Formats: sequence, C-alpha cells, structure tokens
Amino acid sequence: MQDVPPYARLIALMIEGAGFLLAATVITAFPVLDNAKVLLLPLMLLVAWVALPMLTRLFTPRIRPLPRRR
Repeated sequence: MQDVPPYARLIALMIEGAGFLLAATVITAFPVLDNAKVLLLPLMLLVAWVALPMLTRLFTPRIRPLPRRR
C-alpha cells in the first residue's frame, strides 16, 4: 500500500463520522425507524468499510491509481 498523507485519512474519517452522526440522528429521531436499526446500523458500517479507501484516494490526487488485477 502506498503511503498516504495523514490529513487525507483524517478528512475521510471526518466525512464518514458526519454521515454516521446524521444517519444516527435521523434513525433515533423518527420512532417509525426503530425496527430498522437492526438493519441500518450494520449497513452503515459496511458502507464505511467500502467507502474509506475511496474517500482517502479522493483527497490524495498525487497518488498513482491502484494497479489493476489481471
């Protein structure tokens, strides 16, 4: 893995944290979504796991693209 500047990971984590906070606020604010917590919270973790490398690359344009698998 290439070295990425620490600020890129920090910005990516801040964006994901803000998204989690917004989603958790919406889920807890509406009583209709109480049953959806079981599905939505793990789904948010899955999205974060997939999105973190992409967000990190978004904030570090100097880094070469990842090599393609053959």
